[in-house]
Amino acid sequence: MQDANNIKNSYGPKNSDLRHTETLVISYAVPSPGFVRGSSVGKGLLSGWNIQAIQTERSGLPLNVLAGVDEAGINTVGFQRPDLVPGVPQYVKNWSTQQWLNPAAFDIKTPAAQSRYGNLGFNALRGPARFGFDFALHKTFPVREHHTLTFRAEAFNVLNHPIFNLPVNRVSNPIFGFITSAGDGRNVQLALKYQF
Repeated sequence: MQDANNIKNSYGPKNSDLRHTETLVISYAVPSPGFVRGSSVGKGLLSGWNIQAIQTERSGLPLNVLAGVDEAGINTVGFQRPDLVPGVPQYVKNWSTQQWLNPAAFDIKTPAAQSRYGNLGFNALRGPARFGFDFALHKTFPVREHHTLTFRAEAFNVLNHPIFNLPVNRVSNPIFGFITSAGDGRNVQLALKYQF
């Protein structure tokens, strides 16, 4: 909340508010090739494999743009927000420069000159959307009675698609509106589990 006397101006979506999200899970038991039916070694190596894939996609998280200066003259920067400049688009979304927001759409000088809080609402904008695709291959090998060995190969973000974090949100920062970090790229792990 930026102004205790105007609580309504600080209403907005919570930080974890996701408006749109989709998850698709596919699991497929790979059929055994016909030529391995007569071979116990062939059955052990080439049958019983499972493939799993998880695709996730979601809209951007709420983004709270802050002034980064003491506009209202309360001796703290705190949660003061800028004015929104009418008629100027807030988003740039230039992936070649990683610029997400348009600095010209946010005014911190007018509120500071008038010693007041800015009119931009809490979490009024949205960050970039995300897309991810994970893939897994696994098989359980019987060892003997009540003993099994499970092999798993898993790849997270297998397409190595960029997963951008929120941009710099303080208007006073020289790199305001630019995305400076992202989530992990492709990550592969192999695992063996012995159960008895």
